[in-house]
Amino acid sequence: MNPFRLHTKHLLAPWLLLGALLLSGCDAAAVYSQLEQMAADNQQATAVADHQNRLLVIGAMAISTP
Repeated sequence: MNPFRLHTKHLLAPWLLLGALLLSGCDAAAVYSQLEQMAADNQQATAVADHQNRLLVIGAMAISTP
């Protein structure tokens, strides 16, 4: 089984959730705003983790250099 293969259910799940929220009478702008905030938080966390990983690699290279 290929772990990188995207399944249709993974692509449809967010849209089905959004549709259910909208049908229940939820405010579309509030839902969209929350989704945007979650995406921004995720992007920021990824950038911080990437920066920390770079620092770890630089530190490891500095320690291992004679």
